[in-house]
Amino acid sequence: MARRKRVTGNRNRADAVVRRYFEAIAAHDVDLAVSMWADGGRENVRGQADVIAPEGVRTFIGGLLEAIPDLQVEILSSTSEDDRCALQWRFTGTFAGPGRLSGVAPTGDSIAFEGSTCCASGTG
Repeated sequence: MARRKRVTGNRNRADAVVRRYFEAIAAHDVDLAVSMWADGGRENVRGQADVIAPEGVRTFIGGLLEAIPDLQVEILSSTSEDDRCALQWRFTGTFAGPGRLSGVAPTGDSIAFEGSTCCASGTG
C-alpha cells in the first residue's frame, strides 16, 4: 500500500505522546503503553473496547498482543494543530493466539486493520 503523507508539518506534545504510545505497542511493551495514559483516561475503540486507564487499557492492549503475538504497527499519517493531533495507523500480524480477539478464537490467518486516534495534550 502507498504511504500517506502528513497533512501538516507541525508536531506538538499530543503528537509526541500518541506516537510514543503506538511505538510502545509496536515494541509489545504494555507497561510503557499504559504509562502514556492519565488515570481515568478513556480508550474507546469502536466496536472493540471502551475501557478506563490504567487497568482497562492494560487488559485491552495485553489481550490484543495475546491474540496477535507478532503484531506490527505502522503510522500512516498524522496532523497536528494547537494542542490536538490525529493519527492514522495500521496493525498487521497473525491471529495466532492463544488470546481471542473480540471473543473469536484464533484462526492462524493474517490480519490487518486500520484506525485513527485523536489526542489532546495531557490525554492518551
